Amino acid sequence: MTSSSNGKTPSCAEALEAQAKDNGSFFSSTRDEYEEQQKYYQDEMMRGLFQATRAAEAIAVINPQRGQEVAESVEEYERECSEIFQGLLRLQEQCEETVHSAAVPQKEETPETGPVGGKSKVKTDELSEQLCSFVKAEIRKAEERALFREKARCTQDRLQKIIGAAARSSLKEMDEFIIKELSELRQEVEKLHARQDECFHTTLNMIEAMKLSSQENQSTQRKTVANKAEFGNKFHEFGKEKGRKQYRETNKGDQPVDCNKKTSSALKPTEPEQHRFIPPSQMYPCAYCRVKSYKACECNINAWKKREIVNKKGLCGICLSDQHKALKCKSRFVCYHCNGQHFSGHCVKVKGVRNINCFTEFYKLEDDEELQQQLSRD
Repeated sequence: MTSSSNGKTPSCAEALEAQAKDNGSFFSSTRDEYEEQQKYYQDEMMRGLFQATRAAEAIAVINPQRGQEVAESVEEYERECSEIFQGLLRLQEQCEETVHSAAVPQKEETPETGPVGGKSKVKTDELSEQLCSFVKAEIRKAEERALFREKARCTQDRLQKIIGAAARSSLKEMDEFIIKELSELRQEVEKLHARQDECFHTTLNMIEAMKLSSQENQSTQRKTVANKAEFGNKFHEFGKEKGRKQYRETNKGDQPVDCNKKTSSALKPTEPEQHRFIPPSQMYPCAYCRVKSYKACECNINAWKKREIVNKKGLCGICLSDQHKALKCKSRFVCYHCNGQHFSGHCVKVKGVRNINCFTEFYKLEDDEELQQQLSRD
């Protein structure tokens, strides 16, 4: 027990007043601590609620059904937070009432002075009971605050688990969606490549068909030219024969004919025309590639390739005969382009000419008698 400033022992009233001040300061500090904790948990709950709402909106963009489930969980969490806030407010009100009651000084009756303040009589044991009840109330409120904090923590953990599971499920579904879209895109690309390949091969077939048709047209045109030339030769022979007949008929009665003498060659009946000689270059099949649809003079392979085939097959380089070589050839054939002693199709001096073979190269030399005799000998 401390002594007063004048050295006297303090009275019971002074002691009770000092105790009331101590109680008020204790409960005031407890209230400040409680309010600080309340603000901290309130901020934590609001931040968790904001994060949960944003997560629910993000999940709803990817998966509306899953987003709806998360939104319902967020609403439940918001209701629980509201209940916790209301409970905390009630605790705060009770705490303020306790602090207010503890701050009011109690009155006391002494044998010397009578009742303190002259209004009521409060015993020391009643004051002790009241203080005990205050302490018990604070303990109960502290326990309730702990329960509320635990409930808030469990609610936050459960919400985080729900959001995490929803996010993982949404990511899985998003991956499946992306894989499906990529697979469909890959199939479309493969179909496009297949159509391009089909179009490419179709175009190649068309080009080959056009090329073959062009070759057939060229072959037909050359045959037509050859037929026209042959018809011209026959027409020329027919004109010459007709002129001979007219000459014989005209000069028939001018001179007497000796019956004992043999008839002159002019009056001999004409012998049937023999088949004109056709050189190997004008014969089917082609002497180079053995194709039956065109002749050697119509072959489109280059001159170097033709010379290689002639050397390989052992043909004559002048008339393409397989019965002798160029050194023993008696043909009068010369190159149409350079007048050299070789077949015109073997001329390598010609540049810029797509096909150096033409019918006019051989038309004037078709009936080469020396070559005919050379090829027909034993």
